[in-house]
Amino acid sequence: MLRFTDLSDVIEAVRIWCDTQEAGLEFAYYGYIPGEWQISISTPISVEEIVHSDLCHALMAASIAAKRKLNTGT
Repeated sequence: MLRFTDLSDVIEAVRIWCDTQEAGLEFAYYGYIPGEWQISISTPISVEEIVHSDLCHALMAASIAAKRKLNTGT
């Protein structure tokens, strides 16, 4: 079971999803405002960027947004 507040669980789940979707994952600690994380997930059809102060939240939100784009094809 995924513990969505456990960083190692979240990173592993997102990494596996990115590997199966042939998606790239990048993250940086700064975002647009100091103290925030910027997550980018690149799929064959889009790039999803999320900025949030909680790394687990940012990773999950970016992967969900990327999955929705892949499902709809936009």
